Amino acid sequence: LAEGRAATLQGCLLLVKKDAFWIVREPAAADHICESGAIWDGKWKLSGPEALSVRALGEEGLKLCPNWRDSGLLRPILLASPAIWDHSRLIAAPLVGYGHGWSAVLHRSDADFFNAVAGR
Repeated sequence: LAEGRAATLQGCLLLVKKDAFWIVREPAAADHICESGAIWDGKWKLSGPEALSVRALGEEGLKLCPNWRDSGLLRPILLASPAIWDHSRLIAAPLVGYGHGWSAVLHRSDADFFNAVAGR
């Protein structure tokens, strides 16, 4: 990290970007699938018009979102972000603004995150 290179640690990707240090979910650690309405990756509650599967957006999904840079989020964040799929067809990627009628809301607060990091 001191040399400006990324590192991984227990499912997290540690990044140094310009003058900031980022801890983001490692895409490989967000490789599970759940039904919409359930809590995905222990963090995200997704809701929308139909019950479909939720999994990480990944490279495949990001390629289908040409305006992903407009989200203002780093690419590694989006790769591990929740997306709604109908088998191999991307239906929505709420953090990218792709798809209508879907939302992704953090199930836990910032305080929960900091308490977990502090071991409380």
